[in-house]
Amino acid sequence: MRSWCRRSIPPGRRFVVAAVALGLAASLFHGQLASGLVTRGDDFLQTGRPLRALVYYRRALAFDAHSTIAAERFAFTSLMMKRRPELREAVAVASAALETAPDDAALLSDRALCLNALGDYRAALRDFWSFAERTGDVRYYEFAAQAARRAGERARAVELFERVLKIEPRFVAARRALARLGHAR
Repeated sequence: MRSWCRRSIPPGRRFVVAAVALGLAASLFHGQLASGLVTRGDDFLQTGRPLRALVYYRRALAFDAHSTIAAERFAFTSLMMKRRPELREAVAVASAALETAPDDAALLSDRALCLNALGDYRAALRDFWSFAERTGDVRYYEFAAQAARRAGERARAVELFERVLKIEPRFVAARRALARLGHAR
């Protein structure tokens, strides 16, 4: 039995109809498609294939440039890989996502960690400081202090390490860092 479709629509038009249908589906369901691609990337990441995961996160961002989840996963995976090209791309991806979602703490944290891994300590300091101020997380004050120390901002580092100890007096790493900087507390 022949299909009704084959009798009523010539082969060239079937292709056009399919292409239009796929185009409409992509434009209407881009968020869902991006979410599915992120999930597929997560599968690759869990099986130890981070480069393949990045491919899917990039595809998700191509479908939905405002997907903070795809941007955060891309930055996190790049950070785990510790390869300079991916880290640079992760900073760009996270920065673009933060323009549309400036309050996304996970993105800010990932960008700060990527900047730190790249050795851009001044930029990392700004992000660590911003994250610490938003969340009150003492670890990020300590990260900011370490970034300040590496950036050569000794006075700022001392100030931040002292702030860490004011919040959490038993924070041993901050106490040791202050001692190395000549400000034993």
